[in-house]
Amino acid sequence: MAECTALKRGLEMVLENGWCNVWLEGDSMNLVEVLVNRKRSTKSMQHMRVVRDIKSMIPELKECIVSHIYREGNRAADKFAALGYGLDELCIWTQEPPDEVIKIVREDAEGKTILRRK
Repeated sequence: MAECTALKRGLEMVLENGWCNVWLEGDSMNLVEVLVNRKRSTKSMQHMRVVRDIKSMIPELKECIVSHIYREGNRAADKFAALGYGLDELCIWTQEPPDEVIKIVREDAEGKTILRRK
């Protein structure tokens, strides 16, 4: 549910800013499969309502790619989710992200490889 809600808010921000070419990566294979119509259902009605909202926004974009990425390749988003999970209320970082996320983004830019555990 957290990933769905974050994706919905992210798409709202994309549309508010007038951006039209977007690549959505998610580490929830279930959500990706639902968004690209390979799977029809989600875990709950609440989940399905948010997915329906997301699917209604995607056609408003000029180009939108939806793909799966393993958590190790999506560490910045995973860190944001972990930080958000610990908060009592919604927080959107519009200027500079937290230091923990900046560290991950720098490591990504430097080409640091994180191996997937089995």
